[in-house]
Amino acid sequence: MDILEGYRPQTKNVEKLDELINYLRNRQAYIPNYRARWAQRQYIGSAHVEKGNDLMVARRQKHQGVHWS
Repeated sequence: MDILEGYRPQTKNVEKLDELINYLRNRQAYIPNYRARWAQRQYIGSAHVEKGNDLMVARRQKHQGVHWS
């Protein structure tokens, strides 16, 4: 928010800047802090879930005569 406030003197559309700042403030609790999550060794992406889906689909496709439609 401080960085965005720093752009206030040079912005052309102050209303849009205020709209963006208010949007981010209202949703701040729902925006993940990726640096903190990484430091705590928490997952950021869904790669593990997607890999599981890939393995399940591959296992299903290896049966004889099976195909997707």
